[in-house]
Formats: sequence, C-alpha cells, structure tokens
Amino acid sequence: MEAHLLERVNLHLENPSVRLTSFGALASAGALLANPKSSDSTRRAVVESLSRLVFLGNADGPFLRCAVKLLGDLAAQHSALAPSILQLLVPLLTGNKVLAVDVLASLSSIDGFLLDYNLLLLLASSPVVSLRSMAVRLLVSSLDGDTPITVVMNSHSMIQVLLGLADDIYPLIRANAVDGLASLCRQTRFGVSLQIAKCLYDCAASLLRNENELVKLSAIRLISSCGEVLERNKADTCYRELMDAIFLQLCVMARDMNMKVRVEAFSSLLKLELLYMGLRMSSMRLIKNS
Repeated sequence: MEAHLLERVNLHLENPSVRLTSFGALASAGALLANPKSSDSTRRAVVESLSRLVFLGNADGPFLRCAVKLLGDLAAQHSALAPSILQLLVPLLTGNKVLAVDVLASLSSIDGFLLDYNLLLLLASSPVVSLRSMAVRLLVSSLDGDTPITVVMNSHSMIQVLLGLADDIYPLIRANAVDGLASLCRQTRFGVSLQIAKCLYDCAASLLRNENELVKLSAIRLISSCGEVLERNKADTCYRELMDAIFLQLCVMARDMNMKVRVEAFSSLLKLELLYMGLRMSSMRLIKNS
C-alpha cells in the first residue's frame, strides 16, 4: 500500500500544472509523511520529489506554498530529514520572491536554522513588506527564546539591523524592531553598555513623537529597558543624569492623551521604582520650601 501510494504521488507530481491531481498528490504525500509506520526511505523519497518540484518552480504559487509548508513541518518533526530540507529551503529566501515569506515561516519552526548577519540584513532590506516584518518578528522571538532557530551574530550587529528597521515606513515593523532593542537591553548576556543604552534612549525619545500608538508603546518599553541598563551601571558618572532624563520622559508620557500610553508609562515607572523615588523627592522639596 505504501509503495502504491508513493508511486501515485510521483506520477501526479510529474505534471503539477493539473491542479486537481497535483493537490491530491500533495495530500497523499502528507498522509505518507504523517503516518508513523511509513519507512524512512519512503519519507526521503517524498522529500526528494517535493524538493525537486519546489526547486524547479514549475507549478503554480498556491501549490508551491503548500509544498514548502509540508516540507517545513516534516523537518520540524523529523530531525534526521532537517539538514536536507534546510539545504533546499534556505537558498529560496533570496532566490524566489514569491515563496520567500512562506519559506521563512517554515524555517522558523526548524531546529538548526541559522540566522546570521548577512541573511538578516538581506531580509531586513527586502522590498517585500511581509518578509521584513517576519524577519524582525523572528529575531525578536529568538531573543526571547520563543523559537528554535539559532541567531549567529553579536549584539552590535543585531542593534544595527534593529535600528535600521526602527526607521521603517510601516509602524508595525518599527514597533517590533524597537521591542527587539528593548529585549536586548533587558538581557544581561548581551552586555549592552551604558553608551549604547544612551543612544537607544535617544532613539526611543525621538519615537515618542510618533503618532502611531504601537510605536509609542514600544518606545516607552525601550526607555524602561535603558533604565534597567543604567541600574546595572550605578557607579558610572552619567548614571544620575541619564536616570533623571528617563524619569522626566516617562512622567511626560504618563500625562499623554492616550490611555494605553499612560498605563505603559506608569508601568515603566513602577518597574524601575522611579515613581516612589520621584514622589519622595517632590515631598522633600515641598517640606524644604514650606
């Protein structure tokens, strides 16, 4: 039965222009791959057939996207097949604009996918909006440990890419990039210095003038994260000056017309324990002046 089904799959995939039979073959291939009793040789044969079809690209877009999704799911479930599938899919990120987004979505679930600086820079500068958006979300997820991919680059390279995306014309991409910068600041393993934190604070402060709510909220979170970097460098001579600037900026945003922005600002003040410090300083000034 397994051999017969495999033969039908290969036969129908030879002529993918016939949509009904090609999608039927794809369904049969999915059944073979999902069946726990299917042999490794059968799975490899199906992967080879699908890989050849995807590489040649002689089928319509919907079929190829489904084939890429099937290959990605298979690689995520069977680690032994992941290397060969990765070898096929990664070049498609730059060589096939039609499939690039679907390929990146599939790669994001595969353990062993390496996202290096050159590839990230290429994705971040893509004219395809959905590809840029997915690239920044993937990077932010990797920083938070929510994805199996491995990011192979230092923190300075990541900051460069994220700062570039923070200036994107689309608000959602800007907001996601700023959240990525905030995540970098929060995690001590990246060793964000006080000088870099000051640059990121300046970037966040400029974004507070943005009219988009998502961008404003992300900018406030970045300012809060810069404050966390300062807390780890209290001995620095610039500590008090920068912390005062952060406190004043958050106080201003706590009076914003947008309720969500106000809540985020108060949350950041409480997180940095600045609200209590600010109230105490105000009380001391009142006592002194009375």
